[in-house]
Amino acid sequence: DQEKPHDSPIPANVDWESMMYYGMPPKPLNQAFNEQMNLWLRCNWANPFPDTEMLHHLVSHLITSGCMTLPKEKAKPLMNGRSEDYHDDMVKLAIEKVTNWLVNARTRKWRPSIQEAFDLKRPTFMLLEDSIRIFDGKAPRTIPGWDGDSFYAEFSDFSAPLHTWYNLNKRPKKTSNTKKGRLPT
Repeated sequence: DQEKPHDSPIPANVDWESMMYYGMPPKPLNQAFNEQMNLWLRCNWANPFPDTEMLHHLVSHLITSGCMTLPKEKAKPLMNGRSEDYHDDMVKLAIEKVTNWLVNARTRKWRPSIQEAFDLKRPTFMLLEDSIRIFDGKAPRTIPGWDGDSFYAEFSDFSAPLHTWYNLNKRPKKTSNTKKGRLPT
């Protein structure tokens, strides 16, 4: 389902030209954008995958708060045509920017923070708090009397770092006496 232009929560009278830049975005605007996006990521830590409606609201908030910028080399050609779809095209560019930021943040910040928090071998109820503190560059709170290494020593399958777990469930390799396309039984 394609969204109709009037369904967009972004005002039609946005001054897109004031948000365009050549080269790198202005530092204060880029910093404000990153702060807003980091705040959204922190608030949606358990599920940082916005649906279409949430994505439009996020973009609308970034635009109306004045911290959204768009590269002129992408946006300027849209302005020259002054088509009736201009607003929608600019919204698509803004959504693309937010989507790319989220993909990069989940890969470079969110997932590593969760993995690092998991690898601390602390109680599971602390995982959310620990991973957010790691994301923020803070040390996890101390838990008096907690020794994760000795607790998990008897559970060797669970004491491995999280990034190694994907190897535990690999399919069995084919043997030379296995018929083509069939796994051994």
